[in-house]
Amino acid sequence: YYGRDREAQRNRLFARGDLRQRVANGQILIGSVESVWKQIQELKQLVGCGVIDFTLATQLGQRTSRAIELLGEKIAPRMREN
Repeated sequence: YYGRDREAQRNRLFARGDLRQRVANGQILIGSVESVWKQIQELKQLVGCGVIDFTLATQLGQRTSRAIELLGEKIAPRMREN
């Protein structure tokens, strides 16, 4: 599912670039709980998505574990409410 405009979203999904460009394209969610929540809200408005498929950087060890905890404790409840 690519949202409202299939071709535009496909181009956004497969675009490459540096980290800032990939964050701007919605390919990577990064930062504090608040900044990730803001990025999710922007994606929802831009794409019209109802489902987000998260892939975590498993090679980061404890940082990955903490990211999973924060997603479950802080982000997921907000997603359910909205």
